[in-house]
Amino acid sequence: MAGTPVTQGFRNPIAIRCEHGKNLCFATELARDYSAGMDGREKLVPIRAGDDWGYPCCATRDAPFPELTGADCSKVAPEAASFLIGDTPFSFDFERGKWPAPYTGSAFVPLHGAAGSWRGARLVAVAMDAATGLPIAGDDLHGGASSGGLQDFATGWDDDMHDHGRPAAVEFAADGRLFLGNDNDGNIVWIAPLALPIPR
Repeated sequence: MAGTPVTQGFRNPIAIRCEHGKNLCFATELARDYSAGMDGREKLVPIRAGDDWGYPCCATRDAPFPELTGADCSKVAPEAASFLIGDTPFSFDFERGKWPAPYTGSAFVPLHGAAGSWRGARLVAVAMDAATGLPIAGDDLHGGASSGGLQDFATGWDDDMHDHGRPAAVEFAADGRLFLGNDNDGNIVWIAPLALPIPR
């Protein structure tokens, strides 16, 4: 039985999660390779009926790829959380209200980094609007420096050593711990605020 299309214009929606208590689901989108100089960006986007995210014609709203200058990109849905091409957002999960500000309710996104160099590999927090459940605008499109609602949380994987894994998967446990796995050495670490009571 064929399904009903909900949204379109993705190149590679690599992860899908729903936000707790908000009736909203999101996807991380891996966009066109090597398109950073063409306004290309990877994204964390809501899944809403009727949205078009532009691929293969548009890098983002009002930005057709150069070989498609006649494409109408005016109706492409605007994204709030954008990542540099090659940062590669592999997964994400939502903090469940146990962490203090500024991380309460944030989406945590492991960035896998560029192939070969791992440049850009890190864990970022995307602040979410408590009322709407949507991301607060932020990006790292300007030389990889995070800004706005997008902030670096854990860094160091891209130190050119390649000896302590590469962030790939994240999951919050019910007790508030964040579990972060990598697909290079298979290690999983957990992270929690110092004030969070952890059951023993």
